[in-house]
Amino acid sequence: EFNALAKRNGIAAQMLGKGGHFQVYFTDAELRDYRAAATSNAAQYTKYVNSLQESGVWCSQNPLSHHVLSYTHDKKVLNDVLAAMDKALKAAQA
Repeated sequence: EFNALAKRNGIAAQMLGKGGHFQVYFTDAELRDYRAAATSNAAQYTKYVNSLQESGVWCSQNPLSHHVLSYTHDKKVLNDVLAAMDKALKAAQA
């Protein structure tokens, strides 16, 4: 759903991951390796993370670190995180 939010907001960003691990990259490059991931816009990522944290969602300040979800994150929490991500994507554009 994050990728759809990014597209709706007109921002070059994508979420990649497997299982409970994921990361957000602010780039439209095809991400196949570390070099491509390193092209992610760090300034946009910082704005994104700061907005998430203002909404009570903690995540790493490192634009190349992965995040984790677990079974303890129920549907309400996930919906709250998605709403915070939508807000944070808008902040990343500013």
